Amino acid sequence: MTLEEMSRSRGNLRRLPIVLALIFALTLTVSAQQTAAAGNWSRVQVLPAGTTITVNTAKSHTRCELESASANALTCLRGRVNVTFQRADIQTIKVRRTGRSTLVGAIPGAVLATGAGIALGAENCAGQFFCGLGAGLLLGLGALLAVIGAGIGALTDFTGPTISLR
Repeated sequence: MTLEEMSRSRGNLRRLPIVLALIFALTLTVSAQQTAAAGNWSRVQVLPAGTTITVNTAKSHTRCELESASANALTCLRGRVNVTFQRADIQTIKVRRTGRSTLVGAIPGAVLATGAGIALGAENCAGQFFCGLGAGLLLGLGALLAVIGAGIGALTDFTGPTISLR
């Protein structure tokens, strides 16, 4: 490797923290936009019937499908049983967006591998045996991180809006 190639490689590596910081900022921005203002019962009333929600009270956390929301109560279907919650007892309602959370969770891993590949630069591979192996490792790492992120997104459902009633 010549001195010029080494210098170009170091310059590309310096871009990697910037790419990673942008990915992190994007993820935080998406998460921060999901919490609604307190006391917003009108948002609950306009949710369509059949929407999967999680109702949180002081005593329970119930995942169910919304049936209806009146001025004073919310009724939802859990399995085959209708469950009614009084508005005063409800602390938060989380609208479930598992599919979207899974996708958003997978994106940072995929972008990380792509960004690292761009930052390292393919032009530095001329005549080097291990350069192709490095690209393969980055691709494998990106796929692994995407699967981990998708799992976290599916389990936590972090992109679904939370309607706070307190």
